[in-house]
Amino acid sequence: MPVFLDISAYASTPSAVTDLPPPPSSASPVSSAFVDSMATFWIVDSADKLHTITNSSPGFTINTANGTVPVKAVGTALVYLRVSGKWQCFEVPNVLLLPNCGATLYSTRVMNQCHHIVHNIDSGHATAPSGTLDIHDSGTAYETPVAFVPPGTPLPPHTLAPMS
Repeated sequence: MPVFLDISAYASTPSAVTDLPPPPSSASPVSSAFVDSMATFWIVDSADKLHTITNSSPGFTINTANGTVPVKAVGTALVYLRVSGKWQCFEVPNVLLLPNCGATLYSTRVMNQCHHIVHNIDSGHATAPSGTLDIHDSGTAYETPVAFVPPGTPLPPHTLAPMS
């Protein structure tokens, strides 16, 4: 029988990753994403974190600790991550919207496949072609700072598209 993590238990833990210089003005305030090596896709809890919605009624569910949960939408996120001390924007496809999730899950699988980021979670970093991402151990979860470009906002210059 599979075991699933109840991320709502971690969503309210204090985070050390939000005390950073702000991202570019086109982005949302800095928040924290849980770095998840088992997540097949990124998961967000708000449609405001999706730059575009590619499927507004996907018609499928995922298994969570709280049972089977319907995916409300699938979209593309434009996510600012801290790379070598600077904010860099990444395009992330196939992000799942789970409004009651209470957290953002950063999928190491997606970021490796799309942006060739190699994750060394236990060592506290990930290596991207353009530098190093910090991964913080809060004592209950591995986290990284994120900021999302809201829907309707122009594509920021130098946004990194997924690689083939």
